[in-house]
Amino acid sequence: MLTGCGRTDYESYQAVLCLILKMMLKKRAMSFLSICLVLMITNMFLISDFVWRFNYVLYPLTCYTFGPPPLVTDILELKSLLKEGPFKFLPDFKNPCFYDNESRLIKSLRCLPYFFIAGFPKCGSTDLWKRLSYHPEIVTLHPKESSFFDGRRFHLDHAWTFEDFIDTFQKDAEVIRKNSTYNKSETLLFHKLITGEASVNTAAMNDLWYKLPENSGLKEPRYTNANYLRHLIPQVRLIFIMRDPTERLWSEYVYSARANCFQASSEDFHELMLESISRFQNCLQNYSEKSCVYNFTIDTFKGRLRTGLYVMHIMDWLRVFPRDQVLFIRTEEYEIDIPYTLKRIFKFLDIGSPPDDIFKQMVECERQNVQTFKGNISTKTKILLDNFYKPYNYRLSNLLGEYSMQKNN
Repeated sequence: MLTGCGRTDYESYQAVLCLILKMMLKKRAMSFLSICLVLMITNMFLISDFVWRFNYVLYPLTCYTFGPPPLVTDILELKSLLKEGPFKFLPDFKNPCFYDNESRLIKSLRCLPYFFIAGFPKCGSTDLWKRLSYHPEIVTLHPKESSFFDGRRFHLDHAWTFEDFIDTFQKDAEVIRKNSTYNKSETLLFHKLITGEASVNTAAMNDLWYKLPENSGLKEPRYTNANYLRHLIPQVRLIFIMRDPTERLWSEYVYSARANCFQASSEDFHELMLESISRFQNCLQNYSEKSCVYNFTIDTFKGRLRTGLYVMHIMDWLRVFPRDQVLFIRTEEYEIDIPYTLKRIFKFLDIGSPPDDIFKQMVECERQNVQTFKGNISTKTKILLDNFYKPYNYRLSNLLGEYSMQKNN
């Protein structure tokens, strides 16, 4: 099965730059032209980081008068996703599928995801996706992450339409269409295969909410990715995998260092967190908590403090989705007992247990996206972040009952 690496174009360019630098240093081939090229690309990244910081300076002055300052890639007039659908999903398909144009003589089957692993990044979603891809009832002929809701529909060079998003699952739709079995009464053919999606930024990344028509003129988002997904696929099943937010943030920082070609260190991380927490607290003095949670200027590309405020994001999802369509998983419990977690997911997705040999393969397959880094988060930074996240972890435990982050603190 095919799985995607989940990198953005920006991260890929930086990774290529890292590779070029290493090759040049290894071969001692730093010609004048190559030095100019490296400096030019480096300046692009420095300018990009400057845009973040410049936006932070202007945001408090402008965001509720003229709207937040536009990003370099944020000059598009977006079509509302509420104008898409509703779709007539076919009753003989378990997966949400429909025909794109019923007036055509030859109708094309189109399918949307039956389930989303909607959050959160650096919590084990890549590993979980890989294991689920072995299940004979789950079709994954597309990359793990389309990043449609959280990013690609905002791109300047090629903004995805909803049609582009549906195209992602066209190969999956063909497999679903070709595989059918009789129902329990053995009178009707039923297509029981399903497909899913695992863009883990879907849950929390609503950074350009102010560009959405439904949020025009508002001080905080009324519509988030949760509202659009509920409108488009009302019965979609949602999986949220969550890790101790301090550990998640450190992992994201280490990953970002590798992807963005900067030197990671516990000292740099500590200073970065002091700055992000200060920005968040300053924001709270002037604006609502929800407004600050969705204020992209709090963070930089090195690490996103706001993502770990799980309860704030989850509340937005539970406002529009019934509880029985949502499954919460703790990364720490998943790592300890993978078989139990997989069985929970099978039940939640209403799919059968796979044959023993396949289940064994799912459980024993090599861990995915495991990071190796010589160094750990410093004690003072861990205490700083644990104290910052503690009240939000407590609220999350109260909201979800059986789910508790307090075990980690």
